[in-house]
Amino acid sequence: MANYSDDALTSLKIDLEDKITGEDIDFFDDVLGDLLEICDDAQDLILEWNDEDRWEDAEQLLLVEKRRSELQQRDDLLFIENGTSKFAKSILELSGITSAPSAQC
Repeated sequence: MANYSDDALTSLKIDLEDKITGEDIDFFDDVLGDLLEICDDAQDLILEWNDEDRWEDAEQLLLVEKRRSELQQRDDLLFIENGTSKFAKSILELSGITSAPSAQC
């Protein structure tokens, strides 16, 4: 669950920590019931991009190949350029959903 003020995230509660403040939390006690359902729905949408069959063995998120056609590619970076949330990139980075391109040799 994320909170913001103006153009800055003020709180991003994930699992056992607020990723912005560093405060320890208990997600299921600290997030209201109505918001928990929204969080579950958002997680389901994000995980639609993850190959669950390969996830357990790899111990990392892996892109579902059929989703690749929905992305643009620049060098070794895949991205969606039609997002409208000004916080999506920060939230995904802080939650470990995105990664940076590999280093240039």
